Amino acid sequence: MTFQSYIWLSDWGTKFQPSVQSSLLSQCNAPSLLRCSSSCNLNRECRTFDYDSSSLLCRLFDDTINTSNITSSVQTQRIGSVTIPTSFSNNYGQPCSKCVEDRYLACSDFGTCECPIEPVFDIFWPFNGNTHDSKNKYTSVSSAGISYNTSYWGIGLAIHLVRASAQYVKIPSGQILFYSSSFTIETWICPIGFTTADYAVFGQCQVNMTNKCMYFLVRNYKLTCGFGANATSGATSLSMHVWSHVACVYSFETQTLQVYLNGILDGSRSLYSFQGSSGDTTIGVTYAIPPGSNYFNGYLALMQFVSSAKNASDILRDATLMAYYSFDTSLTTDNSLNGINTTAYGSPRLVPGRVNKAIQVNPSVFVYTGYSSFPPLGVSNQPHTYSLWVKPTSSYALSTILFVTTPTYWCLSIIMMTPSCHIVLSSYDGGLVSVLGPIIPLNTWTHVGATYSPSNGFRLYINGIFYSTSGAFNYTAAGTSLDVFIGSDGGYGMYCATGSSSGFTGSIDELFVYSRELTASEILAAANP
Repeated sequence: MTFQSYIWLSDWGTKFQPSVQSSLLSQCNAPSLLRCSSSCNLNRECRTFDYDSSSLLCRLFDDTINTSNITSSVQTQRIGSVTIPTSFSNNYGQPCSKCVEDRYLACSDFGTCECPIEPVFDIFWPFNGNTHDSKNKYTSVSSAGISYNTSYWGIGLAIHLVRASAQYVKIPSGQILFYSSSFTIETWICPIGFTTADYAVFGQCQVNMTNKCMYFLVRNYKLTCGFGANATSGATSLSMHVWSHVACVYSFETQTLQVYLNGILDGSRSLYSFQGSSGDTTIGVTYAIPPGSNYFNGYLALMQFVSSAKNASDILRDATLMAYYSFDTSLTTDNSLNGINTTAYGSPRLVPGRVNKAIQVNPSVFVYTGYSSFPPLGVSNQPHTYSLWVKPTSSYALSTILFVTTPTYWCLSIIMMTPSCHIVLSSYDGGLVSVLGPIIPLNTWTHVGATYSPSNGFRLYINGIFYSTSGAFNYTAAGTSLDVFIGSDGGYGMYCATGSSSGFTGSIDELFVYSRELTASEILAAANP
């Protein structure tokens, strides 16, 4: 990743006066002018900073020298500004083939070079048979004997760390920096044989003292994240041999540290920012007191570090979004972090969609996972949601839009369309549970939302508006992960309570599958992209 920029410094005895007070992004203590300038350079929004070497106060602003004022001050104060070379804007608006990925330009969804909106650091470790990050940008060193096993989502692998063998992963010092900045760490974990001791997930330690040593771990079965002696802990005990989504979020702006378990806030406290400016980044161990004794034991999968504070909605989405198929640039790619990609049967193609592109299917053309995944759908009474756009182009038989099955033929056509173009939802409580929807028009995009919880049953929304419900019932699941078919039942419908059906003829777009019941307002938002 490229971080080329110029730092202009004023004379000592000057202070920055922004044109509006709201341009102050943040303020913190920094041990040196260099550290203050680094904090500004790592913040995409920062254009100007000032620093007081006496009080160590560092202030970051999104205002510029040209539109604000420089005032006289005490000799311990000085102003700096970040200047980006104009050459980095030369390819703005040009085709993506002209883009060189850096902090200034990135390929947009519209196929042109645009200013990136992502944080400076956005690192993803899939642990798919190695410890490399997804872009292979950061050097990692792993312990001998580390093994991998099938991940929670049924595709890809998870890293297996054994505490007794002192196994961990190290990214050497200087590569990942989050001194005085916001950050989010999230991953899936499956703990094995924990006691009340510490079991580390992620850390970075410059020196073993308060605010210089960051750690994210499980302590006494509960999530704990902190900087040395200052930390926040969750209230919920983790279960052994159970996959959970965990996250640690620090907001530099609000100076708040939070831990989340399965998308739900589990602990929070106000905390001064992390002050470590060097040190190895470690996965599966931290160098907290006592150093090197808190090795993880179990599985880790799909770990992400970003240098921004995700909000509660972001974390809930990451923890509960099982898959998202946008069909914008690929027929088979899952655009969530889980990577539940599909396989094409026949020759489906991309066509103009409700949002960018969509997939076009017919009775002999569809996509499917081809392996058991979506484990929450295999759990009885587990809330879940399907959200998608459909555009039927013909109707001559009962047709399947979304279908799930197991290798032993526990199966359901979740969303179907009748020959008369009625939408139908189906579930199972030991017998078939159905919800009959309205007639939807041919050659027109219609949004279909289907949500389930035991108390609300299966609820059908059309174009964001609630239409009908099954009423409360207990979902009787397969007890195992499921294969998913999009646009067909793959010929397995004959084994199901919903019976045989034809494949759907038309287009499907923006398919989301969640492991929770979305609210009416969330469905309405999905129907109004």
